[in-house]
Amino acid sequence: MQGNPGAANLGDIQGAEQNYSKAERILAALLASGKNTPALLLQDAGIRREYGEVLAYKGRSDQALSEYQAALDQAGKVLAQDRAALRRAG
Repeated sequence: MQGNPGAANLGDIQGAEQNYSKAERILAALLASGKNTPALLLQDAGIRREYGEVLAYKGRSDQALSEYQAALDQAGKVLAQDRAALRRAG
């Protein structure tokens, strides 16, 4: 990790922020194309959570909270998909 303050890292917070932002853009494009698989949604949730940690470390609390909320929203979509699948199977 370049600079995720919640894990072992190389101390490059600025580089980490740039890479998380780039990862979000890539995932957003994939999700916009309709590829809303649980694995992709969870990947997006994880990236957003980690990006939120970087933003919080940099003192950008409002932006961090926005990323955390987006992570929860993506995880909620996965949960909703799995519940629906469980109901159909039951």
